[in-house]
Amino acid sequence: MPEEAHFCLCCLTKCNNIAVANKKSNHLNPISFFKSKFTFQSRKKKFAVIAIILFIIISIIAGGFYVSGKNNFSASSKPQKSVVSTVTQEDGSVIKEFDDGSVETKTADGTIITEEADGTVSTKKPDGTVVTEKTDGTTEAKKSDKTTEKTTNITETQPTMPSTSEPTSEDTTGKTTIIQYRYRDKSFTTSSNNSMNGWKLYDTTYAWSDYGSWSNWSLDSFSSSDSRQVESRTTYRYCAFKCTKCGNRDPYRTPCDNCKTSEYFEYQELWYTTKGNSMSKGTLPTVPDKYYVTINGDRWWFEKDGYLDGEGGIGQPSRKEYRYRDRKQITTYHFYKWSDWSEWSTIPVSSSDTREVETRNVN
Repeated sequence: MPEEAHFCLCCLTKCNNIAVANKKSNHLNPISFFKSKFTFQSRKKKFAVIAIILFIIISIIAGGFYVSGKNNFSASSKPQKSVVSTVTQEDGSVIKEFDDGSVETKTADGTIITEEADGTVSTKKPDGTVVTEKTDGTTEAKKSDKTTEKTTNITETQPTMPSTSEPTSEDTTGKTTIIQYRYRDKSFTTSSNNSMNGWKLYDTTYAWSDYGSWSNWSLDSFSSSDSRQVESRTTYRYCAFKCTKCGNRDPYRTPCDNCKTSEYFEYQELWYTTKGNSMSKGTLPTVPDKYYVTINGDRWWFEKDGYLDGEGGIGQPSRKEYRYRDRKQITTYHFYKWSDWSEWSTIPVSSSDTREVETRNVN
């Protein structure tokens, strides 16, 4: 047997026992077992797997921070607006006007209609459905199931009579219908002419003006009517012969009792509303047929009852006098006209005696 192949049987047995012991000890020691199980190549694969797992975890954490930061930035960058006026209507709806020109209407059923300053109209229903009508004519509807429908160039439907429908509704197919409103107002005016361009005559009324001034008293009689008022009175005659030289007033044309002239006399006559016998009167022994009275500082004479008045009558003469005043009849013509129709809007409008409302449904 060659020398290299020669070995001792005792040594072989001992070596096998040592190998078996080492094998058992490796099973009992995890570190030794791990070192024995993994070679250099297996350790490289392990580190690669761990690196991939750590990269995925870090990416998830970084993505969360990015989304959170983006939301915070969007929320902080969104401009804030303030309410400038709030109006509560009789039907329970609340209309708010903001400082950016937008208007928000919350109806009694919880529907919120927002009209932005640029003309965009958004309607949010209580079920979460949001319908946005844009200025380019497109309408975007976002339903509660997150689906989106978009319709371009919505065509106008036939106007219907005013109704109390909700601003939005849902048909049997599940599509959202938007109710739009438009209105026109009725205005009134009056004129003295019986026609006006652009206006319609609906009534005519009549009224009297105030009376004008009275005319002078006259012996001519007048007839009264709806437009003329007439008055009459009885007046009594007083007379005197005035001396133009000294101013004395005598009952006859004789030489003046004061200056004895017989050349300068002026006959004067006064018709007065009070009869002479009803006044404080006086008499003179030289004038048996007349009394005298003082009116406005002057002496006037009148005939006693039973004495001739010089005009074919007896006693103090009297006469009837008349005067009148007129008024005019005023004719007033009443007109009305309708304004132009307003633009279509999703803001609900109520009809009245002076407001006509039309609605249409837009899918």
